Amino acid sequence: MQRVIRQSIVNLVISALLFSMGSPIFASLNRAKIEDRAGIQGENSAAAGQPADTKAAALSERQKILHVLNRLGYGPRPGDVERVQRMGISAYIEQQLNPEKIDDSVAEAKVNNLEVFNLSTSELFAKYPNPGALLRQLEG
Repeated sequence: MQRVIRQSIVNLVISALLFSMGSPIFASLNRAKIEDRAGIQGENSAAAGQPADTKAAALSERQKILHVLNRLGYGPRPGDVERVQRMGISAYIEQQLNPEKIDDSVAEAKVNNLEVFNLSTSELFAKYPNPGALLRQLEG
């Protein structure tokens, strides 16, 4: 049951993204930005005269991935487009809907030895006092 609901959510997100790609607002405001990031200027110049509903179909796979990365995150970082191409748009959206399944072992290893995670609340306040409290002490 949960899998069916989750797949329905993924399909709904994909449909919404594809719909927004075909909207005139997307076409006029974001097409140049997406093409610049992808390095594919002019690839869809033939689609410029087409109705809005056919523009979404005219987008390349790379442009669709860029749109998904822009809508679901903070835009593509180096290597993100290739990673989403390997895994597929649906799998990427599924991953974003289930962040607990993302392997964080590298990040956890980097912060594991930080002292701040082993301090109690009183030790944290003693070592890193509130800036407002410091100002009040200095002024008062």
